[in-house]
Amino acid sequence: MQYLGGKSKIVKPLSAYLKSQIGNRVFLEPFCGGLSVTCAMQGIEFRQASDYSEPLITLYRAIQNGWVPPDSLSESEYTELNRKRDPLDPMTAFAGYGCSFGAKFFGGYARNVRGDNYALSARNSLLRKFERLSGVSFSHFSYETLNVDQSCLVYCDPPYAETTGYSAVGSFDSAKFWAKCQDWAKSGALVFVSEYKAPSFAECVWSLETKTELRTKEGRGDRTEKLFQVF
Repeated sequence: MQYLGGKSKIVKPLSAYLKSQIGNRVFLEPFCGGLSVTCAMQGIEFRQASDYSEPLITLYRAIQNGWVPPDSLSESEYTELNRKRDPLDPMTAFAGYGCSFGAKFFGGYARNVRGDNYALSARNSLLRKFERLSGVSFSHFSYETLNVDQSCLVYCDPPYAETTGYSAVGSFDSAKFWAKCQDWAKSGALVFVSEYKAPSFAECVWSLETKTELRTKEGRGDRTEKLFQVF
């Protein structure tokens, strides 16, 4: 399932770096989003994936417990799910992300001239991912309440500053987030953040040239994905 700002296109080299650093620590991802990084960290004894989006965690818990998403979704069904936005219905996130234009939460019913079945693609993507998510603990809470210590590696992929936000969770305070990351690092945890830029107490430890997901008249622009370690 596509997810706005997801790391699916760079997950192999990104997760390889994180695995080189984790040792015997537990893996915590408080902005789990589309789960690409959590999936790629398969083999780590304990993985916790959390997110502030309650519909998203509802969806993941349901699939983990055996629920199978549908292979089709009509526009009228999408419209009704958008109207209700029930956070306890797994169909809310399935439709809101998996069947929406640009993977933006209820950003419009996805369609194209080829007639692609977005629901089927999202269903198949999710089921493939959950083959690699056995034992993952899914939680719904804000990153602010995450408790960490020296036994943890925390990987964060927050809404990037000065970019498109996430309508499902509202505005995001980047300064407050970075302050919390510094608190985690002071507790002894290893803290890594995907962003384009960071405060002075964070150092870029990994980068990769890639293309933006959004197209303009000039095509897809270049960008440099960066991983910062917080000290």
